[in-house]
Amino acid sequence: MFSRNAFLFYIVSLFLATLVLSKFPGHNGDMPFYIACVIEKEQGSADNVVVKTKEVLQKELPAGEYQDHAARITSAPR
Repeated sequence: MFSRNAFLFYIVSLFLATLVLSKFPGHNGDMPFYIACVIEKEQGSADNVVVKTKEVLQKELPAGEYQDHAARITSAPR
């Protein structure tokens, strides 16, 4: 009986965590660098990668988060 209740509690907790995280996604500081890597791989060169990364970030993120991530990618050593 304990095993069944523990499993049910686990499933409900997992569902609730998934629901909350889908409504309020978090973005870590590595996100702009991953975007830049994908853009660089797709185009085959590093030309204008930072500019294109900022365009993607601006399109996908709210203004406050965009400023944080854009500053992070701009200040990164090249």
